[in-house]
Amino acid sequence: MMRNTGLGGLTWADRVLSILVLYIAILGSSIAASENKHITIDLAYNIFPKRAHRNFRWISYLGAAIAAGLLAYFALRMTVFEYQSKMEVIRGVGVWIPMSIMPFGFMMIAFRYLAHSIVEISSSSEKVRKE
Repeated sequence: MMRNTGLGGLTWADRVLSILVLYIAILGSSIAASENKHITIDLAYNIFPKRAHRNFRWISYLGAAIAAGLLAYFALRMTVFEYQSKMEVIRGVGVWIPMSIMPFGFMMIAFRYLAHSIVEISSSSEKVRKE
């Protein structure tokens, strides 16, 4: 509205909203990973016998942990690059400051999936011992 009246506008609002979307996405995916409420594709459960299902879950968690770890590594490299570029998102605030949530968030997701994988390995080994 202010833009249409010639009084100017909130030039920084678009950048701040983009940053907020990034933070909400990282926070939401981290919570979904911790509560084990993420999207899964159970194609392998329909193809392979039930005896093989024990290993699918911990292998998929381990794969997700590796993928999230790689994303954290490359997000860290990108954040360091932005730090070195000295670009600002808003006057006085470097681009690297709001971007620093990405390596941290992906590393948290990687650790959570790694923990899920370890829990699944230990529970599947207990089931094997009981049988």
